[in-house]
Amino acid sequence: MINAIQIRSARALLDWSTAELARRAHMTVNAINRIERSHAVAQKGTMDRLKKVFEDAGIEFLASSGLRKKDKTITVFEGPDFEGKLLNDAMQTGANLSIAHANAELAKKISDGLFSTAAQDRQKKVSGTQRYIVPDEAVDFPCPAQADCHVIPSKFFSAYPLWAFGPKIALSTRKYCPRAVLVDNEALAESITKLFDYIWDNTLDLASYRALEKTERASRSRK
Repeated sequence: MINAIQIRSARALLDWSTAELARRAHMTVNAINRIERSHAVAQKGTMDRLKKVFEDAGIEFLASSGLRKKDKTITVFEGPDFEGKLLNDAMQTGANLSIAHANAELAKKISDGLFSTAAQDRQKKVSGTQRYIVPDEAVDFPCPAQADCHVIPSKFFSAYPLWAFGPKIALSTRKYCPRAVLVDNEALAESITKLFDYIWDNTLDLASYRALEKTERASRSRK
């Protein structure tokens, strides 16, 4: 079982506040403070929960109160709920979520809450924004209520959704072998996010695009 020294050290290594650790572990800040200061003897279940939170964030605990950050640059999610696992990671990161080449199936799953319970719970608690870039031919695209959607020409649309959140990016696909490849690299994520920002600033939101399409159709019908 891990101890108070390891908890403090792991939190410092990840640059987390006590509030951030409490959020991820679904505990109160006061409870975290009491455990770290050895003012309370935590139950094994509580310490195991904290250990899992840190391990999920890339911390490896060693003997004699030691620990280190594991090299988890690339993670592959597979299986029928691979997108749910990826969304779960994004929600756990707590950063703004951007998805380019978002298809209707993916958006509907997110909108209808068809992913795992853990992903749904974290989605409800996420404080960041959600942005989706969708094809112009998808006039009836089901943009999730908690997200903003912008439109690009279909000729630039890809069948492989590109995700960006915090220091991570991911590429997902349902063709051939359904999976998502997640890369934890701050420089790469920053570069992709800046490209996303440029596209976002130079495209119409879905509502404006629909209104423009309606106006143009009306104009063509009068000719």
